[in-house]
Amino acid sequence: MVIDRINPVIIVSSIVRSGTTLVQRLLNSSDNALVFGEHSFQDLLEALNRHLGKSVFFGHHLDYFRSLSDRVIEKGQDLWSADVLPPIDEYLRECYAGIWRSTLYHKEFAQSKGRSVWGVKAAGIERGFADMLYRNLPNAKIIWIRRDLSDCLASAKSAGIYTDPSQLDYFLNCFNEGQQLAESLRGQERFLEIEYQDLLKNPEETIEKLSRFTGAKGIRAEVLNKRLNSATGTYLKPAPLSEVERERIKETQYKPLNQ
Repeated sequence: MVIDRINPVIIVSSIVRSGTTLVQRLLNSSDNALVFGEHSFQDLLEALNRHLGKSVFFGHHLDYFRSLSDRVIEKGQDLWSADVLPPIDEYLRECYAGIWRSTLYHKEFAQSKGRSVWGVKAAGIERGFADMLYRNLPNAKIIWIRRDLSDCLASAKSAGIYTDPSQLDYFLNCFNEGQQLAESLRGQERFLEIEYQDLLKNPEETIEKLSRFTGAKGIRAEVLNKRLNSATGTYLKPAPLSEVERERIKETQYKPLNQ
C-alpha cells in the first residue's frame, strides 16, 4: 500500500521556538539527510487527513460500491446511479496514489540528491495531529523537541509570535498536552525525544542519538555555533517575561529528561 512508502523523519514540538529548525539544520548538514520545512509538513498532514477520510468512509461501504459498480457497469442494469464509481478497489488505489503524490515527490527528490534520509518539520502542532501521524504512518519516525517553556515564550515574544497575555493559556495548554503525548510514546522505537539544552550542553552525545535514530551520517556539530533564529538571518535576543508569566509557567511542572 502506498502509505507504507511514506517514511519521513518528522521533527515536531508542542509549541513554537522549541528548536525544531535547529534540529532540521543539523540533519541537513549531514551527508545523506534532507529535511524539508513547514509547507511540506502541511502537505503531509493534509494527505494523511484525506487518506484517513477516504479509508474510513469507503471502509464502511465497500460492499455497496462493489455491488453497484458490478450491476451498473458490468451487468448493464438500469439503477439509481448517483454513487456509481469505477471498480472500487482500483479507484481507491488510484486515489491514494494521487493523495500521496506530492509527499512521495519530496522523498524522490531527496533521493535524487543522494539523500536517503528525508523528512519534514513543524513547530507548535497540536497533540492530536502528532498522535495521528505516529499512529497512522507506520514507517515514519518522530523527533519530539522539548524546551523549557520560559525560553520558548521569551523567544516567541522577541519574534513577535507571542504578543498578548491572553495567548498564555493556549501556550500552557499546548505545552502540557505535548508533555502528555511524549510520556505516552516514550520508549517507542519510532519516537525520540531531544532536550534542547542537551544540544548545547552535550552536543556530541545528542548528535550521536540523532544519527542513530535517523540514519543521518556526518552531522556537523559546528551548526550549533551559529546563532540563527529568524528568517532574516539575524539573532533575536529573548524578551523578558513578566512576573505573572513566570508564575503561570510554573504550572507546567516541566522537568528536563535527564533529571
